[in-house]
Amino acid sequence: MIRFHPSQALVAVVLALTACNPLAPPPVAQADAPVVLRSYAVGSQGGQAVSVLSSAFVGDAIQARVVEGPSGEVIVVAPEDIQTGVKQFLDNMGDAPSGAPPNVELHYTVLSGSPGEGSRPRIAALMPAMDAIEARAGKTDFTVVDTAALVSRSGDWAESSGAEGLSVDQHATVHPSDKSIVAQVKIRVPGHSKIETRIALKDGQVAVLGEVGTAASGTHYYVVSGSVR
Repeated sequence: MIRFHPSQALVAVVLALTACNPLAPPPVAQADAPVVLRSYAVGSQGGQAVSVLSSAFVGDAIQARVVEGPSGEVIVVAPEDIQTGVKQFLDNMGDAPSGAPPNVELHYTVLSGSPGEGSRPRIAALMPAMDAIEARAGKTDFTVVDTAALVSRSGDWAESSGAEGLSVDQHATVHPSDKSIVAQVKIRVPGHSKIETRIALKDGQVAVLGEVGTAASGTHYYVVSGSVR
């Protein structure tokens, strides 16, 4: 994974934000750690908190589950170390503005790259990604395979697909206090390759999610950027 700009990502429960790798998976509780049930009162922000936590707790290896209680409280079943992170996250929500969930817009680009003289498309938003790829792989000729953009409400799923073009699925959630984006994404290039991953991005950040192929035959680079609106 290649990342750009210093970022904060979710720790403890992937939600107590501190500086770290934005593409790293969440820490996993030890298999023998006892789980406990905690209930947290968060007022009108219970639904949004559950949505963010649910995105963070994806995966069978993560010993944590969350539901919204009948009175809007957040109920978490998890080991104590994760409960600590949950409490920190919920405490930080106290100053977050309430209201309708914001929209998340993710832009996806698949680049094809092969060793060459460094030719590239003149797309300003992609320059940091191509610079970082060349810093690691050497001079590369880039072409755009396909692009897509998808807007979804924070906490909701969205899908865009075509018979021939790039297909994407996303489930994106906005952290209410600092507008960082946590998202599960699937990206497919018909007849070529597919990736599925979870990411954390700052508003306006650009990242290379993965690469498929070999230097000799050409490589597909999956680039994503996100914004909150």
